[in-house]
Amino acid sequence: MTYRSLCIKTLSEKPVLVDQDLLALEKGQVRLKMLYAPINPADFNMMDGHYVIQPDCPFVLGNEGVGVVDAVGDDVDSSWLGKRVFFPFQMRRQWFGFWADYVTLPIQGCIEVPDFMDDHQAAMMAINPLTALVVLSDRVSLKKGDWIIQNAANSALGRWFIYVAHYYGFHTVNIVRRDSLIEPLKQLGADSVIVYEDQFSKQLPQKGKFKLALNGVGGASAKELSKCLDYQGTLITYGAMGREPVCVGNVALIYKCIISTGFNRSLWAESVSFDYVRDYYDRLFAMLQTQSFSIPIKHVFELADYPDALAMAQQSNLDGKVLFRFS
Repeated sequence: MTYRSLCIKTLSEKPVLVDQDLLALEKGQVRLKMLYAPINPADFNMMDGHYVIQPDCPFVLGNEGVGVVDAVGDDVDSSWLGKRVFFPFQMRRQWFGFWADYVTLPIQGCIEVPDFMDDHQAAMMAINPLTALVVLSDRVSLKKGDWIIQNAANSALGRWFIYVAHYYGFHTVNIVRRDSLIEPLKQLGADSVIVYEDQFSKQLPQKGKFKLALNGVGGASAKELSKCLDYQGTLITYGAMGREPVCVGNVALIYKCIISTGFNRSLWAESVSFDYVRDYYDRLFAMLQTQSFSIPIKHVFELADYPDALAMAQQSNLDGKVLFRFS
């Protein structure tokens, strides 16, 4: 039996659909019949050869997704059959591409999707929700009432930061590019939404009060974030959408003694146990049952329509995720 996967054969070539043979499962493995998978910024970085996790060519694309277990290895409990799962353990030493009709995974690392969650949202659970919760609960000591500022606030991860911060009682100031985003983000729980200007730090009455700044852009935007931090505040860079180096103000470094560091979920996952990650998801699922949240979906494409899907996902000012659906 064969199945389709969207592959990169060489970094100089565009992705192509490839037919592959289904292989017999080994011990400790399960096979997923894929349902949905999102297109993330990291996927484009990987196509260009600029991502921290860079598999050897050829490889199947897709950093995350959700599927139904349709086969299990000899030593895996058959009760897994029919369960929806996702896999938050993409690492440098192991790669599983999710833009395929079927994916074979180790059972150690699969997270079962709770019944209350729909397939679209489950497809996006492996990366951004975990990043938001780890950063806001582990990387900086925050207490209720503390202030956080972020750029890239309308990204999927930016929205998760707003949700988690609001849940824990942290206040957020959120930098965006368009007026039309102000009300949608405030409805998520954002305390303030500011449309980007070159020196946005001067607009903020909370300047100097921020314990944490979250940077997904880089360049001048990161420098402005650093100016907003309190004494010994922390700037965490998790992305580089602007493809520019992170800049930090001299005053922020010398006189405020700020900390500038980074976070990558995949590298973090290499340093912790499955049970540790499982605990984070138990917390996320409990949060979502108490206070619902979802990422907007812009469009769903069949895998065969991948050129159109990739073109849409690369558009600027895109309000919502683009997903693949697997027949």
